[in-house]
Amino acid sequence: MDSEGFSTLTLGGSEYTGTYILLLAVEIPVGLLMLVTSYTLLHVASLYPSRHHSIKSLYKQYIFQTNRVKAVTKARQTFHLILKNTQSWQESTLRDILKSCSNTIYGKHHNFSNMKTMSEFRSQHQLTEYEHYNGYVKMALEGTLDVLFLGAADFFIVTSGTTTGKSKIIPRNTRLFVNTITVPGQATRAAMFDIPGQHTLKRWLDVRMIDAPRTIRPGVFMGPASSSSFPISPIAVSPSAVYRIEKEEDCLYVHAFFGLKDLDVNYMQFMTSTIALNFFRIIEENAERLCEEIEHGTLSTDLNISDDIREELQTHITPDPEQAAIVREVLVDGCENIVQRMWPSCGLLKYTATGSYQHAAEILRQKYIGSLPVSSSMHISSEAVFGVCVDVPDDSLHVEYTILPQSNFYEFIPEEHVEEKQPDTVLATEVEAGKTYEIVVTTTLGLYRYRSHDLVEIVGFNRDSAEIQVLSENWRMSKREC
Repeated sequence: MDSEGFSTLTLGGSEYTGTYILLLAVEIPVGLLMLVTSYTLLHVASLYPSRHHSIKSLYKQYIFQTNRVKAVTKARQTFHLILKNTQSWQESTLRDILKSCSNTIYGKHHNFSNMKTMSEFRSQHQLTEYEHYNGYVKMALEGTLDVLFLGAADFFIVTSGTTTGKSKIIPRNTRLFVNTITVPGQATRAAMFDIPGQHTLKRWLDVRMIDAPRTIRPGVFMGPASSSSFPISPIAVSPSAVYRIEKEEDCLYVHAFFGLKDLDVNYMQFMTSTIALNFFRIIEENAERLCEEIEHGTLSTDLNISDDIREELQTHITPDPEQAAIVREVLVDGCENIVQRMWPSCGLLKYTATGSYQHAAEILRQKYIGSLPVSSSMHISSEAVFGVCVDVPDDSLHVEYTILPQSNFYEFIPEEHVEEKQPDTVLATEVEAGKTYEIVVTTTLGLYRYRSHDLVEIVGFNRDSAEIQVLSENWRMSKREC
C-alpha cells in the first residue's frame, strides 16, 4: 500500500513536471517573441512613420533603413581611415590600375608593364583629352574586349554636349564603377543621417527622369549617365511608372502631382538644382490645376503620356478632396518657402548645386527652400567621380569635396599653366591650400592622366586628403563663351 502510494505520487509528480516543462517551452519563446514584437512596434512608432504607408511598405522601409544605417556608418569609418593615408593609397591605386590594365589593348600600346612608379607613369605617359581615346572607344563599341580596362564595356554613356559643345561617348563597366563608388558614396549618405529627422520612416520625394537606354547588343546599352547610375529609391512617393515619362515637363508635373498627394516626406532628391527649380516652378504655375486633379482623382489629358503609363498611374490615384483642400490652403499664399510650408517634415534636399548649377541653386535658396540644408554630395561627371562631400554644408553654394585616394590617381595643374598643352603637374599630396588647380585623373575605368578642365581651389584637408571647391567646370568652354 505504501509502496503503491509512493509510486502514484512519483508518477503524478512526473506528469506535473513534464507538463510544466512543456508550458515553459512554449511560454518562453512566445514571451520573447511578444517582447521583441513590442519593442519593434515601439521603435517603429518612435520613428514617426508616414501616414501613407501600408503595412508592407512600412516593413520594407524599416528593414531597408535599418540595414542602410549600419552600412553607411561602417563605410564612413572606412573612408575616414583611407583619408588618413593619402600617399600610400595613391601609390597603391596607381599601381593596381597599371597592373590590371597592362594586358589591355591600351596598356600594351602605352607600355604599362614597364611602369612601376608614379614618376615613371608621369614621365612616360602624356596628359590626355577626350579625342585621345576616339579609336579605343570605337573598338569597345564594336565589342572588342580588354580595350581601355579589363573585360567588356556594358554601358556607353553619351554626354549631352552642353558643356563642351560636343557629345562624348564614355565606356563603362558597371561592376568596376560600383566598386569604385560604393564606399565614398555611402560615406556621403552617412552625413545625411546627421540631419534631424532623417532617421524617421517618412517617404522620399525622388524627382527625376530616367531616359531608357538603347540596346546595342544583348547585355550592352547606351544612354545618358542618369539611366544607369542611380536606381529609383524603394521608398519614393512617385510610382515607378512616373520615371518612364519621356518629356521632362510632363514628368515633373506628374512628380508634383504625387508629391502634393503625400506631404509626409522627410527628404527630397533631384539630380540637379535646375531640375529642382523647374519642379517648383511647375507647381507655382499650375497650382489650381494640380489641386483640381488631386480633388477629382484624374490626370490631365493634355499631358503627353502613353496609354499604358497613364493606365498604370491611374491605379495609384483616387479622388481626394480633403488633400486638395490642404494643398490649396498652402498655395493661396504663393510658393515662397514652399518646402517648409507644404512638406513640414522635410529636413533635407539633395541636388548638384555647384559649377554650372550654382545660379539655379541661388534662386532655389532665395525663393523656394529658404534655409533648409542641401546635400550636393558628389563632384561628378560622365568621366569620373572627382570627389564627395562627407558633410552636409551650411551653405550649399560653397561645397567642399574630398578627393577619393582609393578610387582615382590624382594630379593637379597649377592655374597659371592650364593653357599649356603638356604642363607639369603636382601630386595630391603636393597641393597647397588657397591655390587654384585643374584636376587630372587616372581612373579604374580607362582614363589615363585625363584633363578634366575643371578648376578647383584647395580649401583645406580632410585628414591627409585635399578638400576642393569647384570654381569653374570646364574652364576652356567657359572662357570661349566669355
